[in-house]
Order: sequence, then C-alpha cells, then structure tokens
Amino acid sequence: MVQFPYWAPLFLIVACCLGKTNLRERESFRNTCLGLYLETPDGKRSVGCQWPCHGTGIVKMDSGEKECLTLSYRGYKCMVRGVNHTCKLGLCGENHECIPSGLFIECWKPDVPTSEESKNKSPFCYQ
Repeated sequence: MVQFPYWAPLFLIVACCLGKTNLRERESFRNTCLGLYLETPDGKRSVGCQWPCHGTGIVKMDSGEKECLTLSYRGYKCMVRGVNHTCKLGLCGENHECIPSGLFIECWKPDVPTSEESKNKSPFCYQ
C-alpha cells in the first residue's frame, strides 16, 4: 500500500489556488506594489503601464490599464500635491510601455496620499 505524506493534500490545494490567480494577485504574495495614479478632469489615470514593486522576485507590475500618462516614476514622486500640471496621454503597448498619443490632459496628485504612498517614502524628492 502506498502512503502519501501528510503535507501532500495541502501542497495540491495551494498549487491549484496559485494556478488560478492572475499575475497581479500572485505578485502581491511576495511584493508590495505601489499603484501610481493621477487625477484628471476625466477621472483617475495610471502613471505608465508598469508600477514599481518592493520585495522579492518581480520588480515591476503590469498596471492592467489600456490608457496611461507618460510620466516617469521620479516625475510622479516629485509632483507637488494639489498643483495642476499638464500630462501627456498614451496607450499601453505590448511591452507594457506607455506610448505617447500626442494628446495632453490636466493632471494633479490628490491632496491626500494613499496609504501605499505613505508607507513607501521616496528618497528622490522631499516635500
């Protein structure tokens, strides 16, 4: 008679569950990813098509958006909250790069930082 180790059912359950989650959920098991958004007159827009992550393994995460703002991570971090800026609109390409569309839109950082931003202080800019 063949005996399975006591941990085999647990391993199968975990493997099954991990296989059914999407990329964003799997990355969140290992990393803290900072979702970057700016406000516009048309609602929130994603900054770029990939976001920086801190932790082990993957260093960037797909934003999951089709439209984007072509702003660098450093540019985003250095923006003053509540001040209107003009941002270049773009579309996310196959390589998760924000491809400029030639259109511009008003954009601004909300007055109140998100909880993720509060936890991840940037050495780039001091406000």
